[in-house]
Amino acid sequence: MSNPVLRLTGAVILVSSFLFALLLPGVPAQAQAGGWTRPELVFQDSGLVDHVALVSDPYGQVNGFWLFTEQSLGTTGAVLVYYTRLDDPNWQPIDILVARNQGVGLAGATSVNGLSLLINGSDYAWSGASPDRTAKDWAGPLALQLAYPNADLATAPDGALWMAYGSQGTNEIYAQRLDPQRSAWQEPRLVGDTANTNAAPDYVQMAVAPDGTLHVVWAEFQLPSGWPPLGLYYAQSTDGGATWTRRRVAGDGYNQPSVVLGPGSEVYLTWTGIAGVGGKYFQESLDGGRTWLDTVAVLPARTGGGSEGRPNLVVDSNGNLHMLYSNLGCAWYVARLVGSWTDPECVSAGSADGDLLEAPTMAISLGHRLDVLYWTGRRQIWHTSLLLDSPAITPAAVPILPTPTVAPITATPAPTVTPTPLPDYGPLPTSADVTQPGMLSLAAGVAPVALLLLIALFRQRRRRTT
Repeated sequence: MSNPVLRLTGAVILVSSFLFALLLPGVPAQAQAGGWTRPELVFQDSGLVDHVALVSDPYGQVNGFWLFTEQSLGTTGAVLVYYTRLDDPNWQPIDILVARNQGVGLAGATSVNGLSLLINGSDYAWSGASPDRTAKDWAGPLALQLAYPNADLATAPDGALWMAYGSQGTNEIYAQRLDPQRSAWQEPRLVGDTANTNAAPDYVQMAVAPDGTLHVVWAEFQLPSGWPPLGLYYAQSTDGGATWTRRRVAGDGYNQPSVVLGPGSEVYLTWTGIAGVGGKYFQESLDGGRTWLDTVAVLPARTGGGSEGRPNLVVDSNGNLHMLYSNLGCAWYVARLVGSWTDPECVSAGSADGDLLEAPTMAISLGHRLDVLYWTGRRQIWHTSLLLDSPAITPAAVPILPTPTVAPITATPAPTVTPTPLPDYGPLPTSADVTQPGMLSLAAGVAPVALLLLIALFRQRRRRTT
């Protein structure tokens, strides 16, 4: 029979951990200037978090995803996909969607079929159209192709879902459409081969214009090491992916591009310079991608930065641009209002200052609200938001759907994926580097409850023995 003291101690630890988890979400940091809310601690654990993604839906909700790698006694366990939804003002309880043995990329989108998620560039999971989704409403993952991990999903005006990725098997770039009527993936459309010999395409991003024009950007990396980046490329198709035109955006030393569309025929590109090059860059086309204006360095070169995640760019209901990027331990926000860019503002100030911070993500909901998620120290996830002066878009009516028959979610084995290494991401922090805000106040609330439980259990044992 096991030691009763150990059993009592374990019970106290379990209850204390549970109470700590209940109290943890919503721990605020300091207030922000410029209208941003105080950073709110959404998640914290001893494992590693990465690849945070935000997707806004037509109902005005914001859906958050991230990869979580379990760690115990110095060993690394499975990679889990975590999901939570912001039903303003509160984040819903965290659900674990799928468990994978690996995962180094995450992308999401909404379409007429609901919310979709692309994991590791190869595995597709999806939910229904209802805004009240939980982990039980998700299906998949379905192994689609052997792709490099940083692939993308995009929604077309007809409600169809598109996917763009770099093939590990052929080192070609592909776009693929999910038919909204049959809920089936069509045959991939070849965007093209890499412009550089012996190169791999990754960090593929995609957008679909109102007229159906497909816009794809990607970075190419030298093989076999997967480093350095050899250039950035943009391609477009006006015939559904049958034919493509291509141009070079930037040369050696630049990666992590993205493409975003404006309210008219505007096409916007952003990208970043690797460590030693630095800078965050922006370029625009006013005629659907046929001609391009000069490149603008939103963050000048040689002023920091590196491969810390692609610059996030969103467009509000007034057509203004809003950009988010990480640099020197902060998540920086800038906006282009009346043709000029504002001064950068650190919206992460006060949340575990001094910890490693990379790859923040931003989404706009209903045309007038910005939401930001970012991780610090690879242990914590924070949220902050900003309400813009632009008009709000009316949210979609919540559909009344029949009660679905829920099938158990089973993980589909995916092909082994060899990720493109990005060595300038820097070393992972140790547990000593992780700051835990609010720990003293939380401990003060949890300790009395744990002590009372311990006393009660000892008294119960004494009565049983007398």
